[in-house]
Amino acid sequence: MDDYSNINSVAELIQQRAISHPDYVILTYLADGENDEQSLTYQEFDRQAKLVAGYLQEKGLKGERILLLFPQGLEYMIALFGCFYAGVIAVPAYPPRNNRNLQRLQAIMQNCDAAAILTDRSGKDYMFKMEHDFSAFPIMAYEDVVSAGKTWQLHQIDGEDIAYLQYTSGSTGSPKGVIVRHINMVVNAACCHEAYPDDMACAVNWLPMFHDMGLIIMMSYILKNALCVFMSPTHFIQKPIRWLKAIEKYKGEFVIAPNFAYDLCYEKINEEQARTIDLSSLRSVVSGSERVRLDTLINFYERFKDSGFSIPIFTPCYGLAEATLVVSVTGNDGISKYTPKDAPGKVKELCVADLPIEAPEKYHVSAGRPVRGAEIQIVDPDTKEVQADGNEGEIWLHFPNSLSTGYWENEEVSQKVFYNYLAEEPGKRYLRTGDLGFMLEGEIYITGRIKDIIIIRGRNYYPNDIEFVVSQAHPALQVNSGAAFYIEEEGREQLAVVHEVRRAEWRSANPDEVIEKIRAAISEAFELSPARIVLIFPMSLPKTSSGKVQRRQTCQLMLDGKLRVMKEWKREVRVATEVIKLEHESLNEAQLLQWLQHKMAAKAKMPVEAITPDSAYNDYPLDSVEAAEMAEELSQQLGFQIEAESFWALPTIRALAEYLYEQYQAR
Repeated sequence: MDDYSNINSVAELIQQRAISHPDYVILTYLADGENDEQSLTYQEFDRQAKLVAGYLQEKGLKGERILLLFPQGLEYMIALFGCFYAGVIAVPAYPPRNNRNLQRLQAIMQNCDAAAILTDRSGKDYMFKMEHDFSAFPIMAYEDVVSAGKTWQLHQIDGEDIAYLQYTSGSTGSPKGVIVRHINMVVNAACCHEAYPDDMACAVNWLPMFHDMGLIIMMSYILKNALCVFMSPTHFIQKPIRWLKAIEKYKGEFVIAPNFAYDLCYEKINEEQARTIDLSSLRSVVSGSERVRLDTLINFYERFKDSGFSIPIFTPCYGLAEATLVVSVTGNDGISKYTPKDAPGKVKELCVADLPIEAPEKYHVSAGRPVRGAEIQIVDPDTKEVQADGNEGEIWLHFPNSLSTGYWENEEVSQKVFYNYLAEEPGKRYLRTGDLGFMLEGEIYITGRIKDIIIIRGRNYYPNDIEFVVSQAHPALQVNSGAAFYIEEEGREQLAVVHEVRRAEWRSANPDEVIEKIRAAISEAFELSPARIVLIFPMSLPKTSSGKVQRRQTCQLMLDGKLRVMKEWKREVRVATEVIKLEHESLNEAQLLQWLQHKMAAKAKMPVEAITPDSAYNDYPLDSVEAAEMAEELSQQLGFQIEAESFWALPTIRALAEYLYEQYQAR
């Protein structure tokens, strides 16, 4: 692995290479997910970052926190490095959409005491139109900042300087901003290279830049001096084949994505389409951010083996924001391993000769070996005793210069999470990850979580946030008497919610109405569709003697059928099978409405008649992925680009059909 011990920050490299390699293209953004290339050389990267930095310096923002609210694109990276150049602490986030994630942004701004917001001009205009008053925060438009032409004054970056605050995705109640210093970025980005081919020249990416994995992986590409071709997450989700086509076009050698992305490729790209793709350039395919599933690896290989994909290049990994990112990786020259869940210890290597594997869901997949500098101990969370190989416990991590020093302005929680010591190793600081796992033959296997964070499609959701939203969904629901947790259904983690009905309401409340309100509230706030919603009788939710909700016990009681259930809702298995084709010659609002009803019914697994025209998209168990898929399908049929946000922006499905028809006529 290359030595970067003499580098204080990734920003230094941009400045150096702007002189040594001015015309080298380091980033190429596919604005439409396919052909609209927007490229950035080192020289232009540095020039624009200095313009941003000069403006921030003139405003006296050194040391302050600035919220970055950009869609995916080159501007996000330029703005981020502009903050680095100016000594400003960046706070990466995502622009609000129709008040959907506004609560989270408000919590972040309050927690970090943000001095300003930096976004693009369209984002600034949009925010001024929202219900929330942003007047307390100066909002700077990127285009205005760059065109102001302010001169940058040299700022010497120290490795211990705070680079940015990484707010773990999903939190709205009490957000925790992981402090990431410049030295943390350099060390961890370099460790990412253990998954790279030695002479890697090109990676193809779609991970969101405001996410810890998306951001640090970008830094690692720059450190490696490797071209990154990237697109927006929406363009990938709408049409996963875009990602694979880009790999073929640009001869991508390295990719990284959460487990669900490989499932999505398998589900959305059929065998005939797969045969048209050439993936032979790939040399390392990393799966991380959520638990890696053996059936996912096998399905992806089976679908794309005739496309030049080989199974040994699969590279499972493990990481978390508190460690900056990567903790363990299989390595680009390693082979994925797995072991039975019921008898850990019988380690097998994943190879073609053993396929098919019976009941792949009965195995744990290795997340590889700790990267250079990282040490993992498996510890009993109660006794603090180190566990032997094969025994499950909490994953504790020692990782000098990569572990964060804590959460922003949250000393009490930081001490509990980041400053832990073993009796055998006094003075050696460990991070308690909250994840469960075991070690075998020097490799880590992730089995679950102590902490209650729910991870769906690679994104974190905090149960207390979901529980609060649910408690406000209907007057019949008892405050502080709900539990949100994940369950495994259809081979994936799904959301389940259990909530008490108030004592004064349980006789008169309409349980179907309450459940509909809960479902709509979750969809509105989190873009999630729960798999189960259970209403239970008053005073029956499992709690500790101090009143804390016992989520794991509630989950087990639900699965065992032992809750005092008033009403339970499960996602229906009935699916609308009729295909409605849009005919351009006779297209009208009624046809569009019918198409929307049938598609929504199929995706929600509900009868068509349950999708009523005067209801909203959020009223049904559908999430942002389904909206993106329908938007892409409509775009293909109608001949113009339709944004997924349209599904949430319009008050009813009828209004959505009217809007789509107006747009169609205008073209």
